[in-house]
Amino acid sequence: AARLVSKLAFGAGEKKPCGYTTEEEEIIWLETRHSRIPALHIARGHPLTLLVSHSNSEDLGDVRDFWTAKSTELAVNVLAYEYSGYGHSSGSRPSERRICADATAALAYATETLGLLPERDIVLYGKSVGSVPTLHLARHHAVRGVILVSALASGARVFSRTFGRCVDGLRFLPFNNLARLKRVRHTPVQLIHGVEDELVSIEDARLMYAICKEQHPLEPCWIDGGAHNGIETGFEEHTTVVKTFLQQLLSESQLSPASEKAALA
Repeated sequence: AARLVSKLAFGAGEKKPCGYTTEEEEIIWLETRHSRIPALHIARGHPLTLLVSHSNSEDLGDVRDFWTAKSTELAVNVLAYEYSGYGHSSGSRPSERRICADATAALAYATETLGLLPERDIVLYGKSVGSVPTLHLARHHAVRGVILVSALASGARVFSRTFGRCVDGLRFLPFNNLARLKRVRHTPVQLIHGVEDELVSIEDARLMYAICKEQHPLEPCWIDGGAHNGIETGFEEHTTVVKTFLQQLLSESQLSPASEKAALA
């Protein structure tokens, strides 16, 4: 079942033509447990850094121009990384375990090389399947905030909504964001989802909101007319709510007692 859901998430594992080259000066290289992956650091001197986990239909080249522009518009630094099996990364096909290891390597670079404190400086941003490594990090590390765009509740629900509802309580489901989100404590969360999403139902987003609403400082952003793809570029609500969420985080104290408690837990 896990292999089938993984195949649905990542396709046959064949790489599409890369949208970037290894010679570009912005590219940095990270060592993971399984491969060597490229990453992109857009440093603007802002107090917060978005650690971006892209969707399954994109690579680092596809998101580079978008985040280069948005880093200025949102007044935020950006660290985006590639998945094993994508782009110019080495290693074999992507999988849930591998992309979570990739995210862990990116967070390690942010803390050990860039000197960032996750609970003060880092906001995790996960789009579609990128919500899986995002919540993997949020479950194990205290961070400043989490933004989930078109996030799936579980792989089972993407495979079959009826089957997914029947097995929601099982802990070891593939791509089980529900279980991960239940373990995220003291961290502000922002959900953004298209009402017309044909791949990941808005029902998934509402179920996730029911779990995290106590640490959801703003209203969830349900975008009328939004499908699974195109939310970031086709709807101004996306930019508005991300900017508002980041401002909300900055309006709070630099390190609240709650985040201190989470960091020590």
